[in-house]
Amino acid sequence: MVKGLELTQHEAKMWKHRVFGISPFIDSLVKLMLFLLPYDAIRILPSTYKPISLLVLLLLAFFLFPRIVFSKKSKSSTLFLFFYFGSIFYSFLQCFFLSEVSDLFLDYFVTFSIGLLLFLVCDNVFAVYSKNKNFHIEFAKILSYAYVLPNIIALIDLFAVNDVLIPYSISQLIHSVFGGNQGDRVCGVTFEASWLSMHLLFSIGCNLYLLNKRVNKRLSLSMIFIALFVLIFSFSMQGYACLGISVFVYWIYRVKKAKNGKSRFKLLISPILLLVSAIILYFVIVPNIDANSYFLIRLQNLNLEYFLYSDLSAYVRFFNPVMSLMMISENYGLGVGGGMFSYYYEKYVTTYFPWGLDFFGGDNEVVDTINALNASAKCLYTRIIGENGIFSILYFTFLHSCLSKRKSNDSLVFWLIIVLCLMLQFDSMCFFPFLVFLAFYNNLEKAGSKHRPAVYLP
Repeated sequence: MVKGLELTQHEAKMWKHRVFGISPFIDSLVKLMLFLLPYDAIRILPSTYKPISLLVLLLLAFFLFPRIVFSKKSKSSTLFLFFYFGSIFYSFLQCFFLSEVSDLFLDYFVTFSIGLLLFLVCDNVFAVYSKNKNFHIEFAKILSYAYVLPNIIALIDLFAVNDVLIPYSISQLIHSVFGGNQGDRVCGVTFEASWLSMHLLFSIGCNLYLLNKRVNKRLSLSMIFIALFVLIFSFSMQGYACLGISVFVYWIYRVKKAKNGKSRFKLLISPILLLVSAIILYFVIVPNIDANSYFLIRLQNLNLEYFLYSDLSAYVRFFNPVMSLMMISENYGLGVGGGMFSYYYEKYVTTYFPWGLDFFGGDNEVVDTINALNASAKCLYTRIIGENGIFSILYFTFLHSCLSKRKSNDSLVFWLIIVLCLMLQFDSMCFFPFLVFLAFYNNLEKAGSKHRPAVYLP
């Protein structure tokens, strides 16, 4: 037990027998849902994103239905509800009466409804948990334990997929059990390498927070090392980009927070020296590597023109969000409607970025997603803006309500930045780690308050 984090006898008794108004059964379900967060590709659901935690969420929603419906809502939950109903109503009109594409609306309705349900359940339960002064530690510990097995499996998969020490057949077994879709890349317990990178970064943020709090130090250090090692050798450009942006944003936060000029100068000069060192190493080492793989070729062509005009993955990850932002101009600033990005995608590709149709002689992701009507905006924030237009103000007000003026230290802020940056390259309306973390952060004690957050009981 860490000094200063001990529960009082009364709190410990309440936590053990009836967790501040939550029955032991519900408490077990919540912990099970959190423990299953890393597993989102096991073939049990008819969709690409298959979070097994959804099954536990539905059970929780069933048992907590009266509490969720009749209890007093937090400000954040209220804003999310307003955005949900406004977006669903407008999207219904767009899909059924203007574009006549009902399947796109139904997909948007289902995924958004799951996301809303997840946030409401977690916000309600976490509001009760927050009566425990160590709520933030308990939350992080559960997630840290949850990622132990997935991180170890990802490490084994990394060695196996490269046929180093572990036979390749083990990687095939891991992918068949957990739903991996890239036989030549490390997927761990997720669908593909890019998804794995998101979970690795989430795990890193969680364990850095616990390390800062001096909780489970050996385990946290081990998980950080494993996650970073797998992330580096996953060759996921999405993972590299999210990590780089997260570190950059955190650096700006620290510079802004610096109390005097000397501290600010140190913060400014250190990353500049590291960047110069990295550039020197890059030009010394990388040009001399025999580029015999797609990923090494990427490293040897680190220039914007190559990525945007010769790299399909970079094209999709950069221009799809740009196109979703451009779609806000449709329907007098109201956007194209929820789920309608893929419907308008062909129009914007052919009009503004037509070279995307020519990658690999026309046999590529851009053409395939146009034909299948399932193109992805790649970025949640630009998708919401492009599909919901001026209504998206409600969503960003909701985000601000969840995140503003909460008591947190630097390590928790870095974890928050990582979580927010994950959605720069993922556009699901129901990404479980993202929404669970928002509900958690929403129930942290507000800065300057003398009392813990209110408990929203029926």
